[in-house]
Amino acid sequence: MAVILRRINKMTTNLIRKVQNIINQNIGIGSTSEMIAYFGLTSKSELQYRDIIAFNLYKELKNEYFVTREWNKCDLAVLDKRTGEPILLIEFKVCYNVDLYKPSTIKEYTNSIKNDIEKSKKLGNKYTEIYSIMFIFKPEQIIPDYLKKIVKYQSSINSGLKKLDHANLNDIGEANLRHEFENIEFYHIRKDNAFGINCNLGYCIIKE
Repeated sequence: MAVILRRINKMTTNLIRKVQNIINQNIGIGSTSEMIAYFGLTSKSELQYRDIIAFNLYKELKNEYFVTREWNKCDLAVLDKRTGEPILLIEFKVCYNVDLYKPSTIKEYTNSIKNDIEKSKKLGNKYTEIYSIMFIFKPEQIIPDYLKKIVKYQSSINSGLKKLDHANLNDIGEANLRHEFENIEFYHIRKDNAFGINCNLGYCIIKE
């Protein structure tokens, strides 16, 4: 049994690494200039990123596994072709750095992530790897008034950036998330610019 568990853990570790490679190659390096900034400034882009990851993971794994979206309301699932059992379950979130420095707003995200993990645990079995991936969009400057009807969350972005600079917002948000989750790692994707606004995109992976 110990040998089987080691094999399964190695397999799922390789799968989450494939997901990270897809993020780096297709959302980071492979995304066109302004795409990340445009997505982040005009709305939350959870589904766009989920779909990029799902399709590219499908292409990589289609001969070995089923890769599907919205499996039993789980954002992304990798299933054993023979048994249909879930090998990997991932839920996705998108937030802004300004959402993570205040207790009143960070709880909305951390509670939702914890609920997603509990839901996935009920869908999976003792061998299923369960993760939550949250993309963190990080505007670096005040959004001018002429973009008020263009930038979706101009008010909350400006409110946060008037209190703290973007570097401090990022550091506080990361510390707050580490306080909530024991198994969490943070990664940088890339810088970008749209509408003349400099932005960064990163993400964290939270393991059940």
